[in-house]
Amino acid sequence: MTLLDNVKIGDKLVLNNGGHCRIIEAERVTPTMVVAGGVKYSKKSGREAGTHSTWGFGSISLATDTVIKEIQDEDRRQYMVMMITRECTRNQLRNFTTEALERICKALDERSSIEHTS
Repeated sequence: MTLLDNVKIGDKLVLNNGGHCRIIEAERVTPTMVVAGGVKYSKKSGREAGTHSTWGFGSISLATDTVIKEIQDEDRRQYMVMMITRECTRNQLRNFTTEALERICKALDERSSIEHTS
């Protein structure tokens, strides 16, 4: 039995592409391949078909509910970091209310105190 023997069309898969993971769905399944996101992957190894290098090519695995939640949480976190960074670089923080700035400072203070106790 191989890594992806039980994959069916519509199953959720984790695509790991250079350390960044995202959720994709199996679109087609053959005895030796899984097609997801328009790309063929080996059922045996989970790696992108036709590649012999792990550099720059994706691999898939079955997604569990826990892994899906972790990926969604990390995507949300990255989005929030990007939004805050963008606002800071545009000097848009001046437009925030005092209350919003206080909440940001409180969150930063809490993070700082956690880092100093660890």
